[in-house]
Amino acid sequence: MMKRAVMVVGLAWSMVGCGIAAQLPPPEAPDQVMPPASANAAPGAGDGQATLDADEPSSVDEYAGDTSYIDGDGNEQSSPTYTPVCAATPCVANLVPGPHQLRFTSNADDNHFGIGTVTVGAQPTDYRFALGHNDLNPHFTRGLFTTVGGATAALGGIFMYAFTQQPGSPSPSSSVGTAGLITALVGAAITVLGVHWLGDPGHAQDGTGVQWTP
Repeated sequence: MMKRAVMVVGLAWSMVGCGIAAQLPPPEAPDQVMPPASANAAPGAGDGQATLDADEPSSVDEYAGDTSYIDGDGNEQSSPTYTPVCAATPCVANLVPGPHQLRFTSNADDNHFGIGTVTVGAQPTDYRFALGHNDLNPHFTRGLFTTVGGATAALGGIFMYAFTQQPGSPSPSSSVGTAGLITALVGAAITVLGVHWLGDPGHAQDGTGVQWTP
């Protein structure tokens, strides 16, 4: 019984982080209607203008490349970097001609976000974006505390059971051993429940943008 409890706890822990978020279809493209937008300073020589909006008031940042760093294990990693374009949509941005990869993030719910590409030219352009509604690891906090609490109870019960056993006898030799065995099994069940919550990766959704010349 003790080995079985240990195996349940170990299996539960090994399952953490195995889920992949379900990919939802992107939202429908927004209407080509642009509300009044606040303008930045006049564009510089050679710059173009893009009026940006989203289906929720959002900040807009532009992808500026990847930055390399060394993680705690000494491995080289990279992460994307962004430069701010607008603090809140709708807004008018001055951008150099060419394609721009823009990240829209809701100012009300940072799980609502997405990345779109705007192509800027000599003529002013409009771009509206429907944010993706992402919900990644929705039960992480509850699952983490449940898993840690269940594993702690399971291991504590295993020790209670083990320390009261007589050599050569797998059966509980006292009420303390019985209580320990029950605690271990209940703790293992709670751990599995916590891992189930941790293993729910939630869902991801890309956004959808539409660009037009007003």
